[in-house]
Amino acid sequence: VNLFLIDYPLLNNIAFYETQNGLVLDHLKTGESAGHKTRSINHRNYIFRLDVPAGEKKCFYFRLYNDRETFRLP
Repeated sequence: VNLFLIDYPLLNNIAFYETQNGLVLDHLKTGESAGHKTRSINHRNYIFRLDVPAGEKKCFYFRLYNDRETFRLP
């Protein structure tokens, strides 16, 4: 299992999608406005599991939104 970290706890909304062969397998909506209990891993930042079994392919998508605040992505 790989982990993806978003090191900015003040993001208002984060939507995370795990897809395979054009189908959404899982989705999670979290962010500062959703509350800490919506995070898949209990941490001050946002950490997402990227589980891809050997021999399989998956795509992961993120939608990030922040109201009236600028944020930078690498």
